[in-house]
Amino acid sequence: MKNNQEKKINNDLIARPPIVVVLGHIDHGKTKLLDAIRETEIVQQEIGGITQSIGAYEVNFQGKKITFIDTPGHEAFMTMRSYGAKVADLAILVVAGDEGPKEQTWESVRIIKEADIPFLVALNKVDKPGCDVLKTKKQLAEGGVYLEGYGGDIPCLEVSAKEKKGIDDLLELIILMSEMLELKANPNNLARGFVVDSFLDKKRGNSASLVIKDGTLRQGELIATPSSFGKIRILEDCWQKPIREASFSSPVLVVGFENLPKIGEEFLVSQNKDDLLRFQEEKKEKEEEGERKKIIEEKETKLPFFKLILKSDTFGSLEALARVVLDIKEKYKEKVVLEIIAKGIGEVSESDLKMATSLTAQPLILAFKVGEGKNIGFLLEKEKIPLIKNDLIYKIKEDVEDFIKKSLAEKEKIYLGQLKVLEIFSSTKKKKLIGGEVFEGEIKNNSSFLIFREEEEIGRGKILSLKKEKMPVDSVSAGNLCGLLIECHTEIQKGDIIKTIKRV
Repeated sequence: MKNNQEKKINNDLIARPPIVVVLGHIDHGKTKLLDAIRETEIVQQEIGGITQSIGAYEVNFQGKKITFIDTPGHEAFMTMRSYGAKVADLAILVVAGDEGPKEQTWESVRIIKEADIPFLVALNKVDKPGCDVLKTKKQLAEGGVYLEGYGGDIPCLEVSAKEKKGIDDLLELIILMSEMLELKANPNNLARGFVVDSFLDKKRGNSASLVIKDGTLRQGELIATPSSFGKIRILEDCWQKPIREASFSSPVLVVGFENLPKIGEEFLVSQNKDDLLRFQEEKKEKEEEGERKKIIEEKETKLPFFKLILKSDTFGSLEALARVVLDIKEKYKEKVVLEIIAKGIGEVSESDLKMATSLTAQPLILAFKVGEGKNIGFLLEKEKIPLIKNDLIYKIKEDVEDFIKKSLAEKEKIYLGQLKVLEIFSSTKKKKLIGGEVFEGEIKNNSSFLIFREEEEIGRGKILSLKKEKMPVDSVSAGNLCGLLIECHTEIQKGDIIKTIKRV
């Protein structure tokens, strides 16, 4: 019986069209290449010449379908590129022949290798006078991308998206590579796939772009991701034409989620709501376990805290904004902790402001491609809550880094001197006589100070008198021992750090 069942399942499997992700450095022509394939004008609609959302498109070449996932090339969109690679069966690495591989080129190579999918290289802009194909191929080899004829087996084609040259050869190669992969799926299965973008359509409601990996998706079915649930009210193809159903590898637009699903999430459809609830629970348990580990790690860190609220126009852009924060977090990990406490779609609202004002750590609101509600600007200024907003993601990154640098500079300036406590000579509830060594700056008499233990602030006080070599002095500089009579209600221990400040 088991063998018959396995045979039936295998008989249900049929060839599946390939899903191809397009990766590469900013401005190397990824979207223009897709333009040449789709004969659309997406590039002209982009802000600042940078693709800032993720889309999936289906083309028909010589009677065979290919789905392309267009992922942004700017470094801020690494998360979206990673998701794209997970969805895809193979990748196109676009490299401009006049510039050669750049930072995001190598990042894209890493993503492709982590996703463990085959790829080909499209050397673009070969029509430009400055193009040097041989030099570009050599640079790729030096970085570990070994092309055919250069010590490896990675296919490479020379194309010109602008002149629409080499496009047919590229599509033929994709079809050949996909046939070698022997992609299979079962049209009789319930649909399963991934979310590639989500946004709020003011007229129709929560909408999501999906790519189907298996099964058939039908209008009216129940659908779920780990973060969202719904019923498919509207189903459209990638050209926004209404359809009743779609099968694997197809990109579709679905309207009907109760809340916006996150990009990169897996989706599942079923006629049984309980199956979908179990699917959500399994996924959520894994996510929550990861979040718990992350929170524990951040709480153990004794660095300045910046708590961020992120707002954007779509979930794709929101994930990109979150990636910006993660990039900055990595860059400044020795100096600060950045924690995203909330993310949302839409303009900065009063509820965002209330959340920010309730925080004990330094709050910061980031708004990508959205503004703020009525009177919010006045309230932000009144409550002194910083807001960084822009329609260009790299500008937000620059502004956040400037904000952190200024904050750290102000914090460094406030400490006039630092001393390590070496001895406790006497101690009462209010006054203590201690000895220590000044290791930074200058300790001055009558200064206010903060007390730190293992980099955590535990109290504050004031210096009542200061002595060096048993003689009263007005100040003691770094590298010298001294005695201090201090006014402080905190119990001092050996090893504590006293930092004098401008004011208490």
